[in-house]
Amino acid sequence: MPLALTCSNFLASAFYNTFEAAGVPIINNNKSIINTGNKFITYQLLNRFGIPTPKSVLLNLDNIEASFNVVKIEIGFPCVVKPIFGTHGQGVYLCETEKSFKFYIESLKSLKVEKLLLAQKYIDFSLTRIGQDIRYALNDSKIRNLGWSPKKNFDEELPKIVEYYISILIALL
Repeated sequence: MPLALTCSNFLASAFYNTFEAAGVPIINNNKSIINTGNKFITYQLLNRFGIPTPKSVLLNLDNIEASFNVVKIEIGFPCVVKPIFGTHGQGVYLCETEKSFKFYIESLKSLKVEKLLLAQKYIDFSLTRIGQDIRYALNDSKIRNLGWSPKKNFDEELPKIVEYYISILIALL
C-alpha cells in the first residue's frame, strides 16, 4: 500500500525507521528524506551532479548586515529568499529590491523563525514562456471521437521540452 508522508522531516524519518525495522519495503530511505528536506543540501547535491541551479547563498538571521552584503554582491536583486526547511512555498519571498529584502529579513528575525535561510538568484521565465504559465488539463476524448489527433507525440516531445528549458536555465545562470 503506497504511503505518502507530508509531515516534518523528523516525523517522516521516525516513520520510515519504524517501517524499515519492520521489513516494510521503502522506496526513499531515511537519508533521502533528510537530504531533500533541507533546501541547501538539495542545492549542493544538484550542483555536485551537474544539474543547473540558480546561484544560491546561505544566510544567517543573526547577522542581517552580512546577509544583505552577501546577497548584494553574490546574487543581486531581485532574489528569492526561502527557509531551509519547508514545503509548498511557505515562507518563500521574492525580494525585488534591497529595501524589500531588508524588510523581509527584519520581519523574519522579529518572528523568531529558523535562523538559516537560502537566497537564490531570481530567474524570470516570463519572457521565455509567454502565455504558458496557465496549467490545465484537458479531456480530449470528444474531439478525438470527431477524428482529431495530436500532430506530435507527448512522450517523444517531452525530452525536447526538458532540454529546451535546461538550455535556457544554463544561459540565464
